[in-house]
Amino acid sequence: MLAPWSITAVAVASTSSALTHQGAALSAASRDGHGLAVIAIGLVVAASLTILLFDWLATVVRVPYRVRRVYAGTLLFLLAAFLIVVFGRYGFPPTLARKAYDSFQVSTGTGTDLNSRLFNLSGSGRSENWRAAWQEVQAHPVLGGGAGSYSQFWFQHRPGDWTVHDAHNLYLETLAELGPVGLALLLLTLAVPFAAVRRARSSPLVAIACGAYVAFLLHAAVDWDWEMPAVTLTGLFCAIVLLAAGRRDREPRALGSAPRIGGLVAVAGLFAFALVALLGNSAVSASSKSADGGHYARAESQAHDAMSFVPWSAEPWRRLGEAQALSGNLAGARVSFRRAVEKAPRDWTLWYELALASRGVERQRAFAEASRLNPEDPRLQPQA
Repeated sequence: MLAPWSITAVAVASTSSALTHQGAALSAASRDGHGLAVIAIGLVVAASLTILLFDWLATVVRVPYRVRRVYAGTLLFLLAAFLIVVFGRYGFPPTLARKAYDSFQVSTGTGTDLNSRLFNLSGSGRSENWRAAWQEVQAHPVLGGGAGSYSQFWFQHRPGDWTVHDAHNLYLETLAELGPVGLALLLLTLAVPFAAVRRARSSPLVAIACGAYVAFLLHAAVDWDWEMPAVTLTGLFCAIVLLAAGRRDREPRALGSAPRIGGLVAVAGLFAFALVALLGNSAVSASSKSADGGHYARAESQAHDAMSFVPWSAEPWRRLGEAQALSGNLAGARVSFRRAVEKAPRDWTLWYELALASRGVERQRAFAEASRLNPEDPRLQPQA
């Protein structure tokens, strides 16, 4: 019922050269993206009207039982014919599974045309990403390696010199970074909407919302775009639809003053932490932009502001050191990079920047540590 609209969306998107080719200009990609967004909104409206139309037809049109049997038989015949053709051309399921597995393990290049990846079964290096994540699980089986640690683990243990920051698997990366407890909390949270599906199955929107939510959860196991707000917010919106549709119509129970006060304090605490982190990240970003623009004194001031908001982070010290190094204050830069390294000793980029700002024995030691944390990078060989 909705397949034609989805197929149309994919077909239209594939015709955009700026959105489907690597190296396209940002202005061209932005222009094509805005145009595609308008088309996508139109297709969503068309799909919604299709649902309403079929829902209305189901109430006013009664299809005879024999016609339904003929329709079902035709679908089964077409499915059987399709499977016969596929099996005859490519082999039976065991052969297909083996071919798919072998293709997934091979990281074949697709050139600049991203459309060629649509029917390409290559994992594009995902097997190596997952293997590295599992190695981190084995290295830290109880508590994980720490939030955001996968990137550092990858650079230290990667089999090649390509850059990766995510495991391309939300669940495996969570297990590697936060351990079994973190993964259990994640799965429990994501599973809550399914508890409402059974009560809300009579709603015509539930099947669609549930299908979209399941697609989001499955896709999070093979890619990293769950980090994109547009993707994750859409998936969570479908989860909210399921929860709202499964809500029981009954009088809510009144909460006592203690739970209300406790909930208010918890929400206020989370809001305050999020606000402080936002202000700190904004100051870090502003410092980086000021340094890029040659305003080094302003960059240093903004880095100090970031320290007051996020004193646990190494990024303000990094930005301060970079501004100091660009302004010629190498002694101050070395002090800042040392403080950054103390907060994030497994970040090879900090050791590298410390090496560039240092001389003699300290330079050699910093290069050696950076090389240990990222042995595949040719820039990180010990230097005199």
